[in-house]
Amino acid sequence: MDITKQKIRNEKLNQEQSLQLIEQVKQYPELWCKTYKHYRNINRQESAWVRLSRELAISATNAKYNWSALLANFRVYRAKVKKSQLTASGHDDIYRPCWFAYESMLFVSEASDVVEATHTIGLARPTSHSHSAKAMQSTVTSINRQQSTVTSQVPCSSQNSSPLTG
Repeated sequence: MDITKQKIRNEKLNQEQSLQLIEQVKQYPELWCKTYKHYRNINRQESAWVRLSRELAISATNAKYNWSALLANFRVYRAKVKKSQLTASGHDDIYRPCWFAYESMLFVSEASDVVEATHTIGLARPTSHSHSAKAMQSTVTSINRQQSTVTSQVPCSSQNSSPLTG
């Protein structure tokens, strides 16, 4: 008996459906916000994908597939924008993507920008071995203050609330 796996065919969404998917994903921070307390909870993520897919009348697998494709495109455009901001000489030289979903997906970038800032602040270390214990303590205190300031700026507005809590 020859058992073959059938390949599941994922349907590509049109622009309107893609924008609806983005809006649905935005409502579930466990799917995109790395600072959200349930971000690493696989059960909550799966439950969110199931609910989201019901709303959109597509399979959860198809929703995940299309979200991954949207994220990949967004990251390419976001990298171009960031690169142009570093090298551009003026406001008019900054790259402006004309991709239909770019503006709708900026919430993902805002969340990851804060996470990146939090990670890099923790890496600050004194460069000289001649620092006294008191100076090092002052540096640690300063870093802790900076970290608490940055984490309070996390744009995940639904940090403590989710459509899944109840």
